[in-house]
Amino acid sequence: MKTITIDNKEIEISDESFKELKRQLIKEENRFVPKDGQKYWYIIFGGYKCKAKWENKRSDIFKLGQGNVFETEAEAEEHEKYLQAISKITNYCYENNLEVKNLNWNDEKQEKYYIFYAFAEKEYSCLYDIMNKTATTLPSLKSEDACKQVIKNCKKELDIIFKI
Repeated sequence: MKTITIDNKEIEISDESFKELKRQLIKEENRFVPKDGQKYWYIIFGGYKCKAKWENKRSDIFKLGQGNVFETEAEAEEHEKYLQAISKITNYCYENNLEVKNLNWNDEKQEKYYIFYAFAEKEYSCLYDIMNKTATTLPSLKSEDACKQVIKNCKKELDIIFKI
């Protein structure tokens, strides 16, 4: 039995009811959550698609938390392309010395640039930031020129990442 609180009222429900409630709430977020025994797709290290059976194990839940559980092979393939695009841009930045080395958020003089997509203008642009730590999938870039170089030379990958 589990005790949950709704509108400041404690309610006891069975473990099965709790699992189903949790599954429904997650589904409301448009997230695929397999039922026990249901097949799903995921991406393994190296960018390969795999199929597995949901057993509600730690590894299943871990993949779900990472957004690495897909109902169809096509959805997994789209995610694989997304991961490959991140990898290509990250490697491009490293190979061309465009990323911030020794990123230090306490150093206000260290410049940090990020790529973003401006929907109103329908274009990629650069964001300069020295004080706000940003959760981003792409590296922090060391200059506006570096940012523009990535936008120019990695547009295909950026389109995949930003779903443009």
